[in-house]
Amino acid sequence: MKLVVIADYPPKPRSYFYDPSGHVTEPLFAAMMKVLCYKPATKDDGLREFQQRGWLFVNATYRLSHDLKSLEHREAILQSYPTLLAELTKMVPDKSTPILLIRAVLRRLLESRLTDDGFTVLNFGSEICSPLTDAEKFREDFAALCERVGLSIGL
Repeated sequence: MKLVVIADYPPKPRSYFYDPSGHVTEPLFAAMMKVLCYKPATKDDGLREFQQRGWLFVNATYRLSHDLKSLEHREAILQSYPTLLAELTKMVPDKSTPILLIRAVLRRLLESRLTDDGFTVLNFGSEICSPLTDAEKFREDFAALCERVGLSIGL
């Protein structure tokens, strides 16, 4: 495992990152493929490339939060933290594996918690915008944070 990427929640119902029957044009998936500089023929192809690079994508909560108000959204993330922690501990036993938190709200809520629990968070107080808001800025911010720790992403 070379990198764990954590987003706050699935972007919309039935649009899960790891669903191979989805489309390569799904905004989050497409943004991650741009970060990898990879143009998959199918979503399954892109998921295999993601895995071969040693990257893991996780949501902080699987509660669909896109319709929640800001406070409810934050509460859903915090309530899901014990589950996220258990999931990460199981899938990423080497806590030195870098973690990148997408979106400001996630960094503010989880950066210190994950660090206190022994994980290595790359954000260093920096924020990465949502790829759904600005795909090019997302890519640039993502690359800059990875570069800080010498993680090449092929840009």
